[in-house]
Amino acid sequence: MILTLDEWRHPEGLMDNFADEVDADETFRMLAEVMETGDTARYRPQRPPNTHWSNWPEAGTL
Repeated sequence: MILTLDEWRHPEGLMDNFADEVDADETFRMLAEVMETGDTARYRPQRPPNTHWSNWPEAGTL
């Protein structure tokens, strides 16, 4: 195991909001760097996480 994340910034509909695409690119880029190098210090998100259930009120309503 290299890195365990309990929370992260998840994009909210990649096609709807350019900022979400940038968030996803940043997050996935950092994760790729950690996996490539084994250096967990490369995961340094700039924006706060949004994966707490209260941030996704419509989850599970499909």
